[in-house]
Amino acid sequence: MEEPKTEAEIQALIERTRQAATGEQTVNQLAQHLLELVDKLVKHF
Repeated sequence: MEEPKTEAEIQALIERTRQAATGEQTVNQLAQHLLELVDKLVKHF
């Protein structure tokens, strides 16, 4: 997945993470989504 470059892309990534959290996801999968989100935010800023 490429890095988010705009606020909209970051919001979309957050929304996908939220959707994953509400679906039938395991704790490990949710943790992986959150780690990816944090990683992308750190690279963005």
